[in-house]
This record gives sequence, structure tokens and C-alpha cells, in this order.
Amino acid sequence: MAPSTLSPEAVRAALTVAPAFATLPPQALDLLAQAATQQTLAVGQALGGEDHPIRAAWVVLDGVLHPRQAQAQGDGSDGEDSHESVSCGLLPAGPGALLDETAVVLGGPHEAAWHCASGARLLRIPLPALHALAQSHPQA
Repeated sequence: MAPSTLSPEAVRAALTVAPAFATLPPQALDLLAQAATQQTLAVGQALGGEDHPIRAAWVVLDGVLHPRQAQAQGDGSDGEDSHESVSCGLLPAGPGALLDETAVVLGGPHEAAWHCASGARLLRIPLPALHALAQSHPQA
């Protein structure tokens, strides 16, 4: 997953499609645009994982990501447990979705690993940029 930059205009346009950021004033969008980078996921790649700390907000630009959670297999009596990736109660995330929105806002780990089935582009906004936004635009 190699980062690349988008023009500030492209970032603002992408954020106005995401419900979590759609009502932000232009100055707030500019703050996020300065910090944001684009990331590309190939088919089969995953982002995050249960209990992994959130370090950034991820907005889906295109493609679809499917949430999966690990489920232990076996009873451990033989000293070996395996883990299988299974569907969970979260819905797939498409363009405009903010992944792990609750954990981004309230703090906490990823709710699931997000698996890419067909290739996807995402916007990565580091948490310090969101914290700066909250301090400079508390009404946002």
C-alpha cells in the first residue's frame, strides 16, 4: 500500500461525499486536505484488524471493502487454535464510507479487518489532523 498525494481540490471533493465530513466548512476541509494521502489496496489486501489501534481515519474513494473478524477454531485442548476470517455484523464499505467511524470518533481499536475484494483507493487522514480540526473548529 503505497501512499500518494491528491490535489487539495480532489481531497475536498472526496470528503464532501463522505457523510462524516460533508458539512464541514471549507477551512476545515482545507486542514484535512493538507494532511491526507491516498492509499491503494490491491485485491486480497486488508486494512486494520481487530484490536489494532486506529492511527488514521480512512475514507473509501472507490472500490468496496468487506469487514471480517477472526474467529477461533478448535477448543485449544491440543494446544493449537486456528483462526478463520468470518463475516461480522458490519456492512461492506463503499465510496464515501468512513471505516471504523465509531472508533475514530470515540477512540479504540479497529472494529474489524477490512478486506479488499476488487481493488480500492482510500483517503488516509492521520488522527493528529482530526484532533487539530477539533481544536480549531470545535463546532465541526
